[in-house]
This record gives sequence, C-alpha cells and structure tokens, in this order.
Amino acid sequence: MTIVCGTDFSGSARAAARVAALLAARRGVALTLVHVLELSSVPIVGSGMPVAVSAGWLEMRESAARAAQEEMQGAVASLLEFGVRIETVVEDGLADEVLARIAAERHAELVVVASVGRRRSALWRVGRVTDCVAQAATAPVLVVRESAPFEAWARGERPLRVGLALDFAETSGAALKWVTDLRACGPCDVVRIHVYRRAMECERLGLPPGADDERTRASIERELAADLDGRFGATIPGQGTLTTRIAAGSVVDEAEDLVRIAASEGADLIVVGTHQRAGWSRLWHGSVSYRVLSRAAVSVACVPKAAADQRAPGSGLQRVLAVTDFSPNGDSAIAQAFALVQSGGTVTLLHVLRAAVPPRPTYAHDVQLEPSIEERSSRRREIEEQLGRLVPRGAREAGVEARVEVVESLEIARAVCAEAERGGTQALCLGTHGRTGIASMLLGSVAQEILRHSPVPVILVGPRAGS
Repeated sequence: MTIVCGTDFSGSARAAARVAALLAARRGVALTLVHVLELSSVPIVGSGMPVAVSAGWLEMRESAARAAQEEMQGAVASLLEFGVRIETVVEDGLADEVLARIAAERHAELVVVASVGRRRSALWRVGRVTDCVAQAATAPVLVVRESAPFEAWARGERPLRVGLALDFAETSGAALKWVTDLRACGPCDVVRIHVYRRAMECERLGLPPGADDERTRASIERELAADLDGRFGATIPGQGTLTTRIAAGSVVDEAEDLVRIAASEGADLIVVGTHQRAGWSRLWHGSVSYRVLSRAAVSVACVPKAAADQRAPGSGLQRVLAVTDFSPNGDSAIAQAFALVQSGGTVTLLHVLRAAVPPRPTYAHDVQLEPSIEERSSRRREIEEQLGRLVPRGAREAGVEARVEVVESLEIARAVCAEAERGGTQALCLGTHGRTGIASMLLGSVAQEILRHSPVPVILVGPRAGS
C-alpha cells in the first residue's frame, strides 16, 4: 500500500507533501511523489500528414524532465525527516488522469493534493486538477490547505479537530471508516455534523408541518441523534473526544451549512463522503462534497462511494428495505426480502402514509382539523404493530433481524428513496400491482420515480399466482 501525493513543487504542494509524508509514517506505508509535466501536445506538420516531431521540441521536453527530476530530488530530501520510503514518478500527461491512474495501479489508500486556494472562481471550482482527481480517484482524496495542524498533531502537541459530515448514505459509512483509521494514527477530536431540513423531518416523523418551536426542534434532533447512533454507532474507536452537532439547515445550501458549523467547532479538517457525480448528474442531483471542497477554508477529505462498495466477496445482502401497502402483493415483497438477507442481516419493513394535502382556507368546505400529535402517534403505533405481524416466523431462527418503519409524506417515492439511503440499504424490495397506496401506482409515476432515483438496486416482486 502507498499514499500518492501530487506535486508541482509550489509552496502549497510542499505543505501537502509534508502532510502526506507524516500520514505515511503514521500508517506505516510508502509515499509516492508524482509530478506531471503536462507539456503541450506534439506539433503536427501539414494537414493530414504524419506527426513530425522537431528536435527543438524533443530538447525542450528532455530539459523539462531533467529539471523536474532535480526538483523531485529536493522534494524527497525535505521529507527524509519523516523516515518513510519514498518513490518518485515523473510523467507527461494530464495531471488528474495520471494521478488517478497511478493511485489505482498502486492500490493507494489515499491521494493527497494541494488546494489552489479560495480564488474568485472558487464558487465554481477549486482547481481543475484538484476537482478532477477528487472526481476520478477510487481512493479517498485529501485536499490540504494548511499543514500546520497536521504537523502539530503528529508531534503530539494537540489532537486534530475533525468535522465529520454525516447523512444516512453509504458514503457516510466510508467517511466514518476513514476517520476511524485516522484516529488509530493519533488523537482526533471528532464532531459529527448532520444538517437536516425541518419541513422534511416534520413530514417524516408525522409532526405538524408548520411547527417551528423549540419543542419540535428538540424532538426532531433527538430522533436524528438516535438514528445516527443506530446507523453508525454511538462511539468511534481510537483516541480523542466525540461530539455531535445536529442542526436545521438553510433551504439554500447544505454545503455552506456544513462549512459554517465545522468552522464554529474549530475544525482543522472536514471529512465528507462523495458519490463522485459529474457533468449533468452533478447539476441535477447537486454535490455537497464538491461544494464543501470549494468553500471550506480548511483541509477537506473526500471519501468516494467506491470505498464504501468494497465488500468482502460472497458477503451477500445484509440490509434490505421491504416496502408494503398491506395489499397481498405488497406483503409478498416482505417475504422476498427475508429470503434474500443472510444470517446477521436486517430487513426493514416500511409503510408510507400518504400525508393529507394541506387544506385551502379560502374554501370553507376544504378546511379540516389537523390530527393532534397524540392521534398521529397512535396511528403510527397501530401500523408498526401491523408491520410486525408480517415478519416471517422463522426470521429470528435464521438470524435475520426485523425493523419496522412508518413515515408520512406527500411524495411517496421521495420518502421511499430517502429511507433506503438513511438505513444504508443494499437493495429495495417492492411488490407490483397492489390495490392501494404505492403498489397501485407501481406502473405509474411513483414507480418510475423510485426506479429513477433509488440509491440502491430495486427488486420488483410480481403478483402471486391466483392473486
């Protein structure tokens, strides 16, 4: 294993190389320093004629390569104090492509690059190389803005302050694992940061949609804290403190909220999972990690989805979400889910209550009384009990845990996809041709939305014979 660090021999690149070297020393792995020449393309003489390479161009290329090798020797000498084995690579090409390729070929556990700083264009990009490496590398990418906190941490002068951005996606699990490995290298005071949307959580928990009082916020944040502990555990192995910050975010930008909270906690480093979306996918879905990378004033580690997908061969399905509307065919998805999950796994049984359309007070006959919190809670308990009765009798003996979940939403497909992501689900089971609720709409817009936006594979369970 190795840590790959890209360098252009600038001051910021030297700082990034020092961080890479001290991390390599703490991890007991080698360091690979990479410099990419990125020379201009070979000139072509005559339209349609073969490529002709001038002697002057070859001499320029050889001169640039010699100069880079000399610079590389100086860079290596400045890192000898860390006592790590250092390999060097000098290649021509596109820097981001070369870095990503070398990291993949050498099975790098980390890629370290320097930030170009918060320039005027940082609203749109951090820098072509930095951004493209973060998008392309299958290993985590650490973008270093300042080396001093890491060096003080390595000397044992103080813990590293880490802001760990957590949602309920699989990538957050990968980010958590990376932070756990970092704490094994030295003490890290970790702040788990979760930003939520109040309206969405009120809808999910069946709270009055217009509520914005302290009691409502406290209720939401207690539920979310319990969900985070259930999903990721209440502790992180290693040295250092662990605290949690759960805060309502603005409607405008979740990334800005994360950066703001991390700054208020004095974080030296922000760690965030990334789906590595690019192009139109990034524009459509948004990319929190990309915007955190471009807006944070401190170092940022982007942990890709690929890191979360590295499961042991033959591990099978361990977490499956089964959605039912209580029709016979909807319930058949539950049996299928339990058949798919291996011993030690969990099946979550989900029912989505279609929320009532908000009344239009302009029309007297449309005005309806909102159910009280007690009525909502009673209704949810009844449905949870009904879901519990659908768990197959042999599930416990087979070592499969059953969980029940009831959510209320105006947008059923969105609620299903959100629950799939929240629980770290590996697959989603859905019955077809049910008579009510979600299954009755499976061939319509709801099913299309689920199939289009589900973060995990969807298994469609057809009608049983005679049903």
